[in-house]
Amino acid sequence: MHILIRVHNDMNEQQLINAARKQDVSVYGTSRYLLTEVPKQKPHVLLGFGSLGREEIEEGIKRLKKAWL
Repeated sequence: MHILIRVHNDMNEQQLINAARKQDVSVYGTSRYLLTEVPKQKPHVLLGFGSLGREEIEEGIKRLKKAWL
């Protein structure tokens, strides 16, 4: 299971991925799936959570908050 989120900060897709990785969280960019570039669109990332328990999901959210705010 996955969730697609749009992030409203000043980071681009690669910066979001790198910041999450520094917090030991994996997120995946979606730009590779676009047929054409969309100008001025906020980046989207894909979060996978199907194999995680509730506590792991909550911890991941806390880490993403730290990474992206």
